[in-house]
Amino acid sequence: MGRLNRDEEIFLSESYEITVKLQSRGHFFAGHLSLTPQRISLYISGDLHDDRVHDLDPNQIEQLECYSLNHKFVLCDLHFTNNQIQWLDHTRRLRHFEYTYQAAAVLVVPQSFDANEINEVNIYSPTVSDWVGVTQAQHEYLAHSPSELQPDLASVLYTEMPNRGAMEIAYITTSHFSQTTRSAGIGFEIYTNFTPTEPLTQRAALEYIEEFRFFFEIIEGADPEITKVHVTSGELDGYLYYPSVGVRHRQSAPRNLFPLGHELLHPSGLPKFPIESISAFFTLDKILLERWKKAVRYRHLGVLEDRFLGAFRLVEAFTLQKACYIQDEDLLASTLTRIERLAIKLFSTEKPANVRSFLGRMRKLNHQRYNTATCVQKLYKTLPRELTSTWRYQVSDIPDISQKRNDITHANPYFFTDSELLSWTAFVEALLFISLMDSIAVPRASTIKILPRTDGYSLLLKPRNSD
Repeated sequence: MGRLNRDEEIFLSESYEITVKLQSRGHFFAGHLSLTPQRISLYISGDLHDDRVHDLDPNQIEQLECYSLNHKFVLCDLHFTNNQIQWLDHTRRLRHFEYTYQAAAVLVVPQSFDANEINEVNIYSPTVSDWVGVTQAQHEYLAHSPSELQPDLASVLYTEMPNRGAMEIAYITTSHFSQTTRSAGIGFEIYTNFTPTEPLTQRAALEYIEEFRFFFEIIEGADPEITKVHVTSGELDGYLYYPSVGVRHRQSAPRNLFPLGHELLHPSGLPKFPIESISAFFTLDKILLERWKKAVRYRHLGVLEDRFLGAFRLVEAFTLQKACYIQDEDLLASTLTRIERLAIKLFSTEKPANVRSFLGRMRKLNHQRYNTATCVQKLYKTLPRELTSTWRYQVSDIPDISQKRNDITHANPYFFTDSELLSWTAFVEALLFISLMDSIAVPRASTIKILPRTDGYSLLLKPRNSD
């Protein structure tokens, strides 16, 4: 447990217990704030009477601020976990209340920090350091220590994200010299800086961190480790704290699945991750971003059938193709709008709302959706033969796997072994990984080289004694 000093750094792996006060309806109440990697809890208590009331109903609270001697704490996404009121004197209407909340996150900041004007988010993550790898620039920096010829460490990368901001992976360098300990040296730490086009609210900053985690979970193979999140507002510095244990089950440590690979001291032979694909991910439209999020959620499902169904559903969404009976959809829409009054008049015995609903459905009925198996087969056929020839499943097997998906979904009678379900899941997840990389413009050739490194890929391969 730790108590906060004025300039203390806040680490997600540490726990903190703070005595706080908060104000509501002009009155102050005592509280205790507990920050742990498992949860954020706020306990508030006090006496109430007709002239001393509060408005601490969590249904009406988006943010709640409380204070210690040195800090302001801004909590978001609160909900009750305990609510007790004890009457002390009915005549005087004197009562004592005790509330306990849990929160999704808390800003630990100076008291004049504006929680809705966050200018920078800096994420410190060992996972990103491993992703960057040991570079030539790092080697040159350390090799010249200490020396007047020591080079500066330039940023690892910088990329603009249209209508979103800029992202930079940079270094903080440190040095020490001590006669007492008879030591001297230098070091560096890698961090990821996000500078938004417009200042962020606390909620928007959390959403960016979530996107950061989803991105690295897919390309690194597991939920990234984050040690601290530093934020700024104007000239003020603070930290964003959220529960880091149990938020998303970390099945394994990140495996450096698809490393950045730029300017490595010892090249790995793997393809480089395209920097432009970082910008592509953080500017995905809502539909595609949601698919990335679901891909992460589905891979953590405990029931294998659900994991298979989820991955298949996403592959289906990525490969979906439609055709139109009438190609000029704008002309169709304008025509239906023009005939609406006439149709209502002609079908005068029907309710006007039903006629409008029918005309609206005609626009949807103009679309013909291709068979799911056919759409997935089209994706499969774009893959190189030298890759798919090693797989258990060929293009002709896709309709049968699609039917198995339908049988599970609709609770039709079916029978299959666990090993079959595992290999189907590996197959569908391989197609999903390819689709996810395609969505952020990773070259297909690079994806194909990384694919065999993904979790469970060996289950997709033919047995060694197979022809």
